[in-house]
Amino acid sequence: MAEQVRDSHVVATDDTIMPMLRKEKCANARMWVYVGDEAHPYNVFDFTLSRGRDGPKYFLKDYNQVLLADGYGGYNGVVAGNGIVRAGCRVGEDVSTLAPHRPGRAEFPHPVPHGRDSLPTVYW
Repeated sequence: MAEQVRDSHVVATDDTIMPMLRKEKCANARMWVYVGDEAHPYNVFDFTLSRGRDGPKYFLKDYNQVLLADGYGGYNGVVAGNGIVRAGCRVGEDVSTLAPHRPGRAEFPHPVPHGRDSLPTVYW
């Protein structure tokens, strides 16, 4: 199924905190989702111990099309030096409206590019 997602023209991704039980405490691991396009309608979940770019970089190592993601800076290292085009998505017309999707996150709509013209527009 992961290969089917990587065969997509556009792969959308995001991460969320996944509590992980450790001896005597709980750690914040990450669960990443990779969503294929209409021709490859699959969702693949990938668990990592941190939010570092190593998880997405490994999952997308042979991918060379469009990565649709939020403004997380770790994706810069994922797309550097390969054929991946990084794209952001817009939430409505006014991307400057403050509407965080979870408390404690950056005050940007989610997902969103850091500037209106900073990432290419992708119609999916």
